[in-house]
Amino acid sequence: MTPAEFVRELTYPLRHSAPLVTFATFYVLWLLARSAGLLGIYLLVAVLPAIMRYSLQMLEARARGVDPAPPGIELFTIVGQFWSLFPIVHVAISVGAVQLAEQSFGTAAAMAVAAVLIVVVPLSLIILAVTRSPLESLNPVSMFRVAQRLGSSYWVGPAFVFLMLLAVSATEGLPRWLTAAVDLYLLFALFAVLGGAIRPHDLFAEVDIETPLEPEPEKVISDLERERTSVLNHAYGFASRGNVEGALQHVTGWIRSDEPSPGDAWPWFFDQMLKWDDRFPALKLAQIYLDLLLAAGDARAAAKLMLRCRYIDESFRPSHDSLDAALAAAREAGNPELENWLRRL
Repeated sequence: MTPAEFVRELTYPLRHSAPLVTFATFYVLWLLARSAGLLGIYLLVAVLPAIMRYSLQMLEARARGVDPAPPGIELFTIVGQFWSLFPIVHVAISVGAVQLAEQSFGTAAAMAVAAVLIVVVPLSLIILAVTRSPLESLNPVSMFRVAQRLGSSYWVGPAFVFLMLLAVSATEGLPRWLTAAVDLYLLFALFAVLGGAIRPHDLFAEVDIETPLEPEPEKVISDLERERTSVLNHAYGFASRGNVEGALQHVTGWIRSDEPSPGDAWPWFFDQMLKWDDRFPALKLAQIYLDLLLAAGDARAAAKLMLRCRYIDESFRPSHDSLDAALAAAREAGNPELENWLRRL
């Protein structure tokens, strides 16, 4: 990583509108949580997971050379995506280890432990973002392999963590509102820098990390259905309060980030949502699913989905931007009735 690339990633959270708006939003929520007394604890429980999840999203996005997606409501839930909360455990383990070393063996031992953690924790965060496995992120063998893969570029992470700790120490005694801004910015910058450091190595596509033994197929299906049902129930909570957009964001966010079989998940959620009293959320999900099928060129599946949705509700329409592709799919599928119906829209 060149000095210019380092500066570019260091300033990334402040140079682009999406992360800058997200930073400002989390900053205001963080201030409210710290000043709201007992109620602030409940707000902190919602804000802290969102900050951790968005930070990991930023690491992955910068590793791929793209901007992170805008934060959705799914970031604020404590249900699902438990792996994304593991950085909190990293912090707790690090602080506890340093304090224990100082109490047991003195300041020199505490500094030695801190030095080891400064080297190890960034590597662990990278592995967590790539594998989404808390256990794998603590695996010394995986750490060694990834460190070998990254070579000298890895040391950008520990160097930044060291500078980050110095900056945090230098801000002690300043007003709380200022230290909160500095702390949050340094957190975002850390994950952006880590993502930029691993970008040339394409770890998300190629990293050689030991694959754990897979469970039996029956257990995989059972666990997956349980997770999907949990997501579905949470989405129903949104929809039942009139927040259909929130329900859709929760379902689609989970499919895109945590679902191991997205191709099967879309029709599964569509079928399950059709069982709700109000079928409108299911049809809105079908619009999104239809866009994906059309983009993938699966004309037969797209035509089948449109016919089914039209049968459920005659007012169903493909999204405006997909009308031409829907017409082409109906033509390719050899369904003149569907093609004529689309032409009348």
